[in-house]
Parts: sequence; structure tokens; C-alpha cells
Amino acid sequence: MGRLYGLLSDVHATGHPPANCADTYLPDLLDLLSQALAVFARREVAAGVVAGDLLHHKAPSRTDHALVGTLGEMFLAQPYPVWVVPGNHDMQHERLASVGKTQPLGVLFRHRTAHCLDGWMGSEHPVFGVPWQQRWSAEGISEALRPWREHTPFEATSEHYLVVTHAPIYPPSSEPRYGGAELTPADWWVSAAGGSPGVHSVFYGHIHEHHGAWTRRGVTFCNNGALSRGSLGEDNLTRQVGVTLWDSGTGEF
Repeated sequence: MGRLYGLLSDVHATGHPPANCADTYLPDLLDLLSQALAVFARREVAAGVVAGDLLHHKAPSRTDHALVGTLGEMFLAQPYPVWVVPGNHDMQHERLASVGKTQPLGVLFRHRTAHCLDGWMGSEHPVFGVPWQQRWSAEGISEALRPWREHTPFEATSEHYLVVTHAPIYPPSSEPRYGGAELTPADWWVSAAGGSPGVHSVFYGHIHEHHGAWTRRGVTFCNNGALSRGSLGEDNLTRQVGVTLWDSGTGEF
């Protein structure tokens, strides 16, 4: 019998509302986050997972201590641990090492009010994290997933597994016109994870629009949109904000 994991992405918490956003951006956002965490508690999840960009500003001086404290208190109040996969807004110069050195997210990790999901999350959870990468390429993804391919903490090969990442993935035929560095073909992920045990799925952040769940070469991908409405495109103004549950017993979102 599997366990449930609560998933959301792209909170973009900030006390300084993004351009064109209302002055109530932060209290509205914290209310949404509180509702999301409450849904996870009611569903008795094994963990709540943020797929990147918990915070909005990359410059640490633009995130005040009170906001970091508020987020920490919200996470500690839950009956489950909160894991965060660092996104590009959670680090400086797209370098993961900066999270522990200069970034507010590192403060949450250091005080264990949240936990960094980078690689396997112990032997109890079939969940593997891939933070934002400085360079997205087939080779880079293959290297990021090397621990996934080479070692699993689980003996049972029938278990379903979940990769949580902050990455510019798009369903085939819906890729943006600009492509380039902001495009990570799903086929790269399928190929890079080849040879791993069990059946795996991918939950990804970074893309604020709603993609839903879709399948590519036998792997199910899912992105149900950002918690934040900081990107004020038409899709983000009209879509319903929600959270996602993943069942490790069935592998379903």
C-alpha cells in the first residue's frame, strides 16, 4: 500500500509585490499556501513538497527576515515534513552552492524548518529531487540522474518512484517559440533515467501555466501550475490554483 505526497510549485513569496501585482500579493499568497498545507494535512501526506521557487527574489537582501520566519513557522506547524527542491529564484547565478552560503532558503534548511530535496530523500521515501541546473542539456540531466540510476535505497523493484524537479519541461508540440536554454525535452529525462528500477513519474515546477498530467514514452509528467499568480499572462489570470497529490502505490497524480 502506497503513501500520498503533497506537491506544489512556484510560490514566489516576497514582501515586495512583483510588477503589476496588487499590494495584497503576499497576504493573499500566504493564505493560498496555508490552504495548500492544510489540504496536505487532511490527506495525511508523508511529506509536502515544493518543486522550486519558494522565494521570489534571487538577491538575498530583498527577502526580509520576517518572511523567512513566517514560512518556517508555517512549515513547522505541519504534521509532516516540508521538502523544497531549489529553483532558479532560490539561488544566485544559477549555482546550487549559493543556497547554503547566501540565500534565505538556506536559512530554512539550516534550521530544519524545511529540508532540501536534492537526490534521494532517505530510505523511507521513493522520491528523488533535481534542483535547477546551471545548464540544461541531455548530458547535464544524465549526470543529475546518475545517483537515481546507480542506486536506489529500496529493495522492491515494483515500487513506483517520483522525480521532483524545477525544470523548463513542456509537453511535445507545446514548446515555446524561443526554445534554447528554456527548453528541456521530456525525451532527455526518459533517456537519462533509463535502467532505474520500478516505474517512475516526474513532477516539475518552473512553468507557471497548467500542463496537467501527460505521458511520454511510458513516463508520466505532471505540472498543475504555480501557486503564485506572479506571471500575469492570460493563462495565469484565469486558471484555477490547486495542489497535486501523488500516490506511491499506484504512481498516479
